[in-house]
Amino acid sequence: MRILLVNPPNSGKNIIEEKYGVDVIRKAFKGEPLSLEILAGNLRTESVDIFDMKVDTTTYSQKLKEFEPDLVGITCMTCEANTALRIMRETKDYNSEITTVVGGVHATNDPEFFNQPFVDYIVVGVGEKAFSDLIKQLKQGKKPTEIPGVGVRMNGKLHITPKKYGREDMIEGVLPNRELVRKYRREYCLENQRILVGFVNTAYGCTHRCNFCCLWKTTNGKYLAKTPEAVLRDIELCEPFFIRLVDGNTFGDIKRAKEIALMIARKGINKLFIVDARADTISRQPELIEIWRKIGLKIVVVGFEEINDRSLESFNKKSKADANTTAIRILHDNNIDIIGDFIISPDYEEKDFDNLSEYVAKNKIEFPGFSVLTPLPGTPLYEQLKDRVIIGDLDYYTLTNSVIRTRLPEGKFCEKIEELYKRFYSYSLPKRMLAKVFLRESVIKAVHSAKRSLDRMSGSGKDLS
Repeated sequence: MRILLVNPPNSGKNIIEEKYGVDVIRKAFKGEPLSLEILAGNLRTESVDIFDMKVDTTTYSQKLKEFEPDLVGITCMTCEANTALRIMRETKDYNSEITTVVGGVHATNDPEFFNQPFVDYIVVGVGEKAFSDLIKQLKQGKKPTEIPGVGVRMNGKLHITPKKYGREDMIEGVLPNRELVRKYRREYCLENQRILVGFVNTAYGCTHRCNFCCLWKTTNGKYLAKTPEAVLRDIELCEPFFIRLVDGNTFGDIKRAKEIALMIARKGINKLFIVDARADTISRQPELIEIWRKIGLKIVVVGFEEINDRSLESFNKKSKADANTTAIRILHDNNIDIIGDFIISPDYEEKDFDNLSEYVAKNKIEFPGFSVLTPLPGTPLYEQLKDRVIIGDLDYYTLTNSVIRTRLPEGKFCEKIEELYKRFYSYSLPKRMLAKVFLRESVIKAVHSAKRSLDRMSGSGKDLS
């Protein structure tokens, strides 16, 4: 079977840019489509190609003509959902016999959105095994209707077979097929630095239930962690020197996180790591951070969300503001840089913006990120706030727009966001920061290797083993 896996183009819209000409910083990485690489890795006997429209300038119509697929599978986030629909409609217009399948975050959270005649199947949640099962049945000439975790239209209604997630859904024995994106590899880098970053997945789901987050729904609330052996294998086989562990909660299992670090140390793996971790985990586990720092932890992405307990409680964050401050101190004590995510409420007044700005400056957070609170369809937050939604176009659900009415006039709200970015991302500041963190890749490798060697010679690495 000829299978085309599609990563849709960047398609989100931004009010603050469109109306007010403010070019806010929305991302620091151009990342490989790891979820598609994993799907492809489980389909080695098929003729598979990955079409990454975020970096490939080929038109979709031209790609269809060149590849002539039997099946097109597409993954998408909420802000890409409209584009995914257009791509599937174009697929059917080109050849109605091509099977269309959609999966990803928005398909999981709001599968009914894709209940359209030009969408054949919807894969919800962690879909590696489900997608593989779907392909097997299609190859046998069947029209599957009862695959767990897969939705299908029946008489105009969407029927989804329930699924209980477990270890088998992670297909740990299968390696991602990175060869299919080798043609794009030079694009998967830190912007403005051309430093390649490789992605490795170590777990699915999350241990918590923040009401704005859709991550935990991908596993029906379970935290599915790959074995340390599988994680180590994937890290070793990932070519770039910088490794981004793309789990939403890398240290969700403390014992396992320590075991992975010990295995990396014993194997002498020479890499630098970027991970996601909760502030309360860091504040309670300073020794874990020290262990990971010794084996190459360079940056931690922390969802601080807010700077006061009342707001954190409203998110069901199950963490306190003082844990944020403690986590910042621990990370800085270990010379680890922070990408700190903060959520700006549409109810912010000017003083709230000013308080947040002072907090970030006082705590010297290297790379602060400012997301606007967005009730994504399918999340508990959406159910709470859906009556306040004033923008239904999902293209604007980029976490940079307020899709519900703001307390401040819209222009003033956007002006205050602009002030945040100007203060922490002036023209020269990002370059100085990136130089501080990354320098040149060759220099980093040499320095890191020397430090590791000195640690082993001095015996300071003994506490890792």
